[in-house]
Amino acid sequence: ARFACYAVALSLMCGLVQLGLGVFNLGFIVEYISYPVISGFTSAAAITIAVGQLHSLLGLDLTGTNFTSQRTFISDVYENCRYIAYLTPSDLICGLVCIVILVSFKEMKGYMDNWRAPSIYSPFDYVLRQVIWLVTTARNAVVVIGATLIAFSLRQAGYEYMTLVENLTPGVPALVVPTLNSTVVEEVGLGIVLVPMIGILESIAIAKAFGRKNGYRICASQEILALGLANIVGSFVQAFPVTGSFSRTAVNSQSGVASQIGGIYTGILVLLAL
Repeated sequence: ARFACYAVALSLMCGLVQLGLGVFNLGFIVEYISYPVISGFTSAAAITIAVGQLHSLLGLDLTGTNFTSQRTFISDVYENCRYIAYLTPSDLICGLVCIVILVSFKEMKGYMDNWRAPSIYSPFDYVLRQVIWLVTTARNAVVVIGATLIAFSLRQAGYEYMTLVENLTPGVPALVVPTLNSTVVEEVGLGIVLVPMIGILESIAIAKAFGRKNGYRICASQEILALGLANIVGSFVQAFPVTGSFSRTAVNSQSGVASQIGGIYTGILVLLAL
């Protein structure tokens, strides 16, 4: 509960810093960040995130152990290797199968995008092509839903083969004013500066990458302003600091989303799920 309180407070502070940068039109500073720097950052972030999720992929049964997820890359690798004997084979198999399916669907999507359709083809071929396009474009959702249904079916049949997420509290979070005092600020420390900067860097990296791909320019100050407002509003519903998402942006781009209506649609689905 204490760390959750810090995360919510950090979201508010992060939003205030980003809002200030956006209001004073300081987004031009980001323009001096070169593509090699952005590429290095995103690659390092991907590796760090992957290692941080390694214990979940291996299905390490850590009940009664002293395992702690570390904040450093080397420590995480060491801890996972140290407790490798506690892995759950069914979780590992499920994770690897999901990875193979995702990679296969991605390659299939690339093939379908580059495939030249014949001048004349049957309605069945057209429908099949559209179905394959839909499944491969929404591959993340397809894999998650499929794995969820399999895990649910196994549990209903009395087989506890895979580690499942515990029950989540339903309902929309209540509006709560974040706790912000000297103790929280002291505990968060340099995170007040680092987290907003990392969030800005990641968002601008995504925006630049897809702007370069699709032929449009971005206004960095506008991006930072929107990010700051999102974090401020989110902190009042107990959200942690947010930034742009590589995977979600890629799915939106491949799905033809070209306006903010896509975000509204996603938000409505999330609210309905809650």
